[in-house]
Amino acid sequence: MTPSLRALVACVCCFAIGCASATPPPATPPPQDFPTPRLKLGQADWDPPSGARVVIRPNGDIYEGNQLVLIIDTTGRIFNARRQPWAQLSEDGYVFGPDELSYGHVGPQHASTFDGDHLWLTIERNGQVTFLDAEGKRTPGGRWHGCEGPMLPTCTAVTHALALRRYLRPPSSAGSSAGNFLPELVFRLVVALVLGAV
Repeated sequence: MTPSLRALVACVCCFAIGCASATPPPATPPPQDFPTPRLKLGQADWDPPSGARVVIRPNGDIYEGNQLVLIIDTTGRIFNARRQPWAQLSEDGYVFGPDELSYGHVGPQHASTFDGDHLWLTIERNGQVTFLDAEGKRTPGGRWHGCEGPMLPTCTAVTHALALRRYLRPPSSAGSSAGNFLPELVFRLVVALVLGAV
């Protein structure tokens, strides 16, 4: 390999490393400079119409099947499975995400969308979950067990958080292909340059 080709390969590799390591700045955690609710934690189970059973454990861990997906505490803080701040409930029911994004509104039995324009879920006192679309069409959402009395607001908040998590989660295939595209392109370019010099 000639010195000029070696220099070109080194430049391409440095560019690739710089691009691959460039990550967006971390988001600001959800704010906590406002009064927060006092939520009751206990054992509760939700059997949705499809998918794995959801379990709230007394320590606030929230599982879908055998997988820890979220964590909630008595002050309405919600963490992801890596125990990083994900959302915060205010005392008056507003939900904030990172960088003070609006994540809707949660009441004792109802939750509304980001803009607060319409309800998107409700939980009856018997634990029955109902989802509503923008036109008000109602869809059964399974039933919670163990959400009687003071646990009902917690179950409503958890249902809202899980629905929000599904809504916000990007398709896994898109993320993986985008993440692998640049390293693969650089690898092919370097191989082509090296083989061309042989």
